[in-house]
Amino acid sequence: MTPNQDIDIRHEPERNRFIATVDGHDCVVEYVQHDGVLRIYSTQVPSAVGNRGIAAALTEHALRYAEAHALAIDPVCPYTAAYLRRRVRRD
Repeated sequence: MTPNQDIDIRHEPERNRFIATVDGHDCVVEYVQHDGVLRIYSTQVPSAVGNRGIAAALTEHALRYAEAHALAIDPVCPYTAAYLRRRVRRD
């Protein structure tokens, strides 16, 4: 899988997460949604499938979800906070 290849991401709102299963490994972004805020607190990609752009794809999916639902982002997760900093510098 290359970073540009599409990753099948599912939203599981009952479990407060976005998930992609890659090569049998679950990769997830976990969040809490409350009072108009999407608090992203964890991004997990097993090392067996790391360095493929999965965390970025999951994070971008979560950010698009927040935008579509007019939610503010609270990036508690260090990966998400760093991703947002990089994204702002590109814009």
